[in-house]
Amino acid sequence: MRRASVIVGLTGLLLFAHNSVRGQAPAKLEFDVATVKPAAKLTGAVTPRGGPGSANPEQVNYTYLSMKNLLMTAYGLPINQVSGPSWIDSERYDITAKVPPGATKEQVNVMLQNLLADRFKLAVHRETKDLPLYELVVAKNGSKIKPYVEDPNPPKAEPGKPFATGKDGNPVPRPGSLILSMSPGRRRVTASKQPLSKLAEMLAAELGRPVVDKTGLLGDYDYSIEFLPEGPNAAPPGQATGLRPEISADSDAPNLLLAVQEQLGLRLEPKKGPVEILIFDQGEKTPTEN
Repeated sequence: MRRASVIVGLTGLLLFAHNSVRGQAPAKLEFDVATVKPAAKLTGAVTPRGGPGSANPEQVNYTYLSMKNLLMTAYGLPINQVSGPSWIDSERYDITAKVPPGATKEQVNVMLQNLLADRFKLAVHRETKDLPLYELVVAKNGSKIKPYVEDPNPPKAEPGKPFATGKDGNPVPRPGSLILSMSPGRRRVTASKQPLSKLAEMLAAELGRPVVDKTGLLGDYDYSIEFLPEGPNAAPPGQATGLRPEISADSDAPNLLLAVQEQLGLRLEPKKGPVEILIFDQGEKTPTEN
């Protein structure tokens, strides 16, 4: 065992010396071109668009996103696992970036990390803390979600509409996507070809607490769930939320924990365990010039 360690150490030393002699270093992952500016107002969807796997793989747009939203995207963490000063929630930004051909989603996330560090003088670090969380498990009577099966005749969207509409009048997500619909006192999430890790992320955002997927269900699934909004975006009875005034808590929709069990055949169990937190150390509100 000791001999193997010596060999590994020598290999690393020789590789370091080789790169030093040639003057080479690992290439920094960066966008080809990027424009970063404070957002004036909401003009469209508040989600990242484009990039690898989309119809526009060589350009990505982050529109009207807060610094917290950008950090969530860049580091792949839900909203309740990013901590920092209040302005990272309130200040909004628009970013348009040209993606190098052939870049992966993971590489684009690293490019966004480097862009935030360069333009905002950003510094962050990770910590692990024992915090309250939920474990997502299969309920006693079994899961009700359906494994994804490709539809040979998928519904088509009408001209000028982003999604097709199902027989029930609700939008139909494209494979690999998730649609969040809102109406007074009700929220609906419909997903197609999604792993349960994405469901756990959505539940964590709604409940304001980490959700760990312990179902053991692998692969991609289709599912739909309707529930009463609660958690960080909830409203007291008879009042509207500040984030979405049209959503009221006066509703016959079930609360989220009950909806998960009744509609998906899953269960959320309260626990306490290690959670990775991204800590915002420093950064400027105004990005440097493009």
